[in-house]
Amino acid sequence: MNLERRLSPLLPPWAGWKTQAAQWAAVSAVVFLVCGSLFGEHFLRALRELYYFSSYKTLIPGRTVPPFPRLFHPTLWVVPVAAALALLDALKHYLGYFQGSRSIYLMRRLPQRWELARRCLAFPLAGLSASLTAYALTALFCLIWYWVQTPAGCLPPDIWAGIGG
Repeated sequence: MNLERRLSPLLPPWAGWKTQAAQWAAVSAVVFLVCGSLFGEHFLRALRELYYFSSYKTLIPGRTVPPFPRLFHPTLWVVPVAAALALLDALKHYLGYFQGSRSIYLMRRLPQRWELARRCLAFPLAGLSASLTAYALTALFCLIWYWVQTPAGCLPPDIWAGIGG
């Protein structure tokens, strides 16, 4: 079945599905890159603090890296930003029905009660879920990086300390 025919009921008539998909793919890629680089900056700084440098680098005995949540915490601001972008995208779709001959009155009179909501919210919610999936994958990759790159004996006793519970 043609992808355009399947996705067209989920978007306003003037919005192209390729443009919307590319927009949310870009947002997801930015989420992945920003979160990865923020974690990388904090993690590399924590790794540098494990050593003292003289003529060669020597591990300081008893020193550990901070728990994983403390290093990954600075990336949390990305989630509300992605949610705000989804809200703005939904608002843009809704306000588009007030432009020119695009009738909001006609959309409200359609026999399918949720047609307007579906056309305004489907792609923003799908894009938000793609961004949150990118965030979760970033967290997983960063956790693996944290686990593998931390020298033996330098992991904290509880790597999840700080989450609460």
